[in-house]
Amino acid sequence: MERRLLSILMLDVVGYSRLVEENEGWALATVKQRRQTLIEPLLAEHGGRLIRFMGDGALIEFASAVNAVRYASTLQRAFAAANTPLPEQQRIALRIGVSLGDVVVDDGDVYGDGVNIAARLEPLAGPGEVLVSDAVYRQVRGKVEESFEDQGERLLKNLNEPVRIWRVGGAAAALPRAAEPGAGTPPHLTVAVLPFDNMSGDAEQAYFSDGITEDIITELSKFRELLVIARNSSFQFRNRAVEVKEIARRLDAQFIVQGSVRRVGNRVRVTAQLIDTLKGSQVWGDHYDRELTDIFAIQNEISQAIAVRVAGIGQGLLAKRARERPTTSLSAYDCYLRGVDSYSHQSAELLEVCRSYFESAAALDPNFARAWGYLAYTTMRGVINGWRPPEDSDQALVHARKAMQLDPDDYYNHWDVAFVLWHRKEFSPAIERYRRALSLNPNDADLLAEFGDTLAYWGEPAEGIALMRRAMAINPLFPDWYRWNMAFALFMVGAHEESQAEVAQILNPHSNVQLIAAANCVRLGQRESARQLIGAFLGQQPHYTVGMLRRRTAFRRREDEQNWIDALKEAGLPD
Repeated sequence: MERRLLSILMLDVVGYSRLVEENEGWALATVKQRRQTLIEPLLAEHGGRLIRFMGDGALIEFASAVNAVRYASTLQRAFAAANTPLPEQQRIALRIGVSLGDVVVDDGDVYGDGVNIAARLEPLAGPGEVLVSDAVYRQVRGKVEESFEDQGERLLKNLNEPVRIWRVGGAAAALPRAAEPGAGTPPHLTVAVLPFDNMSGDAEQAYFSDGITEDIITELSKFRELLVIARNSSFQFRNRAVEVKEIARRLDAQFIVQGSVRRVGNRVRVTAQLIDTLKGSQVWGDHYDRELTDIFAIQNEISQAIAVRVAGIGQGLLAKRARERPTTSLSAYDCYLRGVDSYSHQSAELLEVCRSYFESAAALDPNFARAWGYLAYTTMRGVINGWRPPEDSDQALVHARKAMQLDPDDYYNHWDVAFVLWHRKEFSPAIERYRRALSLNPNDADLLAEFGDTLAYWGEPAEGIALMRRAMAINPLFPDWYRWNMAFALFMVGAHEESQAEVAQILNPHSNVQLIAAANCVRLGQRESARQLIGAFLGQQPHYTVGMLRRRTAFRRREDEQNWIDALKEAGLPD
């Protein structure tokens, strides 16, 4: 055995198990062909040594960190070029991790922290991405053509100290089908829409101004050229005396939209202004005095005016949407807004109140697609929580499909179908609906976070992590459930210390947080801590069992479910 300072590169084929499931012969032959024509020839050009292939991945060493990064970037570009003529379902992408460290060389193989870091970085990379450790970055900066994006410090499994991670900026390959839109780098033009002030003189009318704000956020987020900060983040500044510059800093927003709504009888006045936070000046402002029946046209006019001024975007999409009113019934729209405002699944009673608003909206206007979609979602949420009978999932699916048929261009409707299908364990159709929703709106943070979580249950947690990172970028003041989803996906890739770090940052931990913490403790060998966590969990939910957990979760692959269940059973969760 001898010790050397080496750069270690770990690569992996994204979604390999899915590709093999769909067409085993084609997948094996294509990966072999890429190995012979791209991976190995480029390796020889860059002075690397192949240590071993591992089916869908490889472990490689380089004497030079510069050569390792150049090889990784060149290989990603070569894969992207090879993917260009292929249909989406046949595109193959890599994720790559590169480290630099002291390793032990024994009989041609390598061991040590340098290998461990590369192995932990690789699953954290998105499709077509290269992640490098800080040690690599300090060696190669200024010596390679690529740019680098700081991803912050992360705790990696079996390492005592956190590692700063850098994303190689120029190495993004064409995304495979499993990643779909939304996994890439966020757009550069960032807009935050603050909650419009309710000027109606009636505090109970706040739901109406909030609804208008949310609709504007939704319309703007459909533009791929814009990154629109999610509602959860921008609404945290409601009724707070915070300067625009400070809001812009906290949300990392280049543009801020402010406005107000005054509703009196059958008339409404909406004002809006767009502020360029870099220049500190207003670049657009307008007001609208209309009959209440024109509220949808006002929303579209505001969205279109903002989009055109921020990015010079064409007007086609919003002009089309402006002609397609979601409902002609203001009473139905009012019920819909009240349902959105009152949503909660913290108890059966609260969820039923919310659901009744959507049921009323759908009854008042049977052609109101969003009302049917939300009715489907709240019905299915009741089934999942055990507050409605299992057979109600059939009705939820009928409602969701009706919404999608009424408005197939609204991503929300595809999202609702996906949610219902997944929890009915109709996995493949659910994934297709999620992908369709993302193709219609790649910038909805909640959709990205939910789909990322779903991919962890589907068997592709690394891809889910990439989507959730994007969600966190769009929604910088994101709610705790994003962290729970991220913690679960990290558990599924074996990054248990990093998963625990996410759990530790959850501000308002609910009892289910103890489950993921306990499962991580088991995998980290901290069994006494795991048993204490399960004991505390059972103190809050004394009747909870493994059987209940199985009914409330939906894994595509039995081995993934068993991994999760085995950890919790070992922690003390009863059968």
